[in-house]
Amino acid sequence: MTDTSSRAGGEARSDQGGTGILFIVATPIGNLEDISSRAVAVLREVDLVAAEDTRKAAILFSRYDIATPTRSFHDHNKEEMLPRLMTHLDQGQDLALISEAGTPGISDPGFYLVRAARRRGVPVMAVPGPSAVVAALSISGLPTDRFCFLGFPPRGSEIEPFLREAALLDISIILYQAPGRVLKTLSAISRVLGEREISISREMTKIYEETVTGTPSSLADHYRRNPGSLRGEFTLIIAPPGYSIEEEDGKGQISPNDEHEITDVAIDQMTLLVEAGHRVADAAKIVARGHRLPRSDLYRAYLRQRVDG
Repeated sequence: MTDTSSRAGGEARSDQGGTGILFIVATPIGNLEDISSRAVAVLREVDLVAAEDTRKAAILFSRYDIATPTRSFHDHNKEEMLPRLMTHLDQGQDLALISEAGTPGISDPGFYLVRAARRRGVPVMAVPGPSAVVAALSISGLPTDRFCFLGFPPRGSEIEPFLREAALLDISIILYQAPGRVLKTLSAISRVLGEREISISREMTKIYEETVTGTPSSLADHYRRNPGSLRGEFTLIIAPPGYSIEEEDGKGQISPNDEHEITDVAIDQMTLLVEAGHRVADAAKIVARGHRLPRSDLYRAYLRQRVDG
């Protein structure tokens, strides 16, 4: 096993023989000042940098006088580039991986390179820093003690089954989304998870940074009134059912909706929770909070459907 501890501070040169080191280097998600001195040192000293977007890498490298050569590594060329990058490491040369922005390997092709390196026994070291997931969560005002990052949701008709499974999680849920799909995603969240509280951050650390909080319906109205805000990278944080940012403990009573309509989606969520081992009463409590339904009405509707079914 290669000892990498002596090079963790930025001395990236592989001078002990064997394979090189793969450094996973976090880079700014917007503001170019958000990079550590260690990250700059590693990027200067490695033999090669694999970059998801070489054009953005060039801007960063120009700012910090980094002259290290780069190679493109992204979703469309990863199968071709993986063997080349692994050969580079096998020859004892150090390699840094950077994503388009933020921490590599989080919903990007960096995962494949890290996995290949781990399989080959290549030392992999993290040079931590910016992450849109953590940054958005930290300013959301939603629960941070337990959360689940689910990446980009599927498109089209697959998003509702995806969200039904997410309904089993009584914790904060974090998603990425492209600007052109934000409104459709909010509509699906409203249908499946109900009018839960959501925090949406976009363009983080950039000049047009914005974080807005509300229900799926109110947020959709916000973006329809302000179509110019549908730009940039979006991070959505969905609160656990029943959470209210206005309440001291976050667990205030959420007033029921006016129609008290027990939808098939709510019944489906009850079924999923019961099949996962929840008591019927507990499942009714969780789903009722998310959909702003009277728990007793939902409980009775579920039992009626189970008998009729």
